[in-house]
Amino acid sequence: MIADKQIVSTFELTFLIDVFRDEVSQIEVEFLDAMGEPLDLTDWNVYFIALHKENKDIFLEKEVLMTEPSQGKGMLVLTQQDTAVAGIYDAEFDARRGNEVVTLIQGKLIVRKDVQP
Repeated sequence: MIADKQIVSTFELTFLIDVFRDEVSQIEVEFLDAMGEPLDLTDWNVYFIALHKENKDIFLEKEVLMTEPSQGKGMLVLTQQDTAVAGIYDAEFDARRGNEVVTLIQGKLIVRKDVQP
């Protein structure tokens, strides 16, 4: 099953990505500065990282496809494998360039169990 698109904007200061287990999701992301202007992420690689809440081990790390890097726009695609384990995870988007790492925004990833009839 493919979910409707969700949109994440860093202007909100935090984010929540909410999906069902075994669901494929396409999530549009837009990274903005404190004034609401797009961040130019040309020459940066952007990653989505989800961590287990208990021990902070990495549950998922995916590179974001930057569709318009100069405008801070990209697409995060979560596959069935990415959403196979239900739970609530701490998450963040990081930008990396060489040895530089910048956390763009922190939030939560919720992977819900299937709804039973």
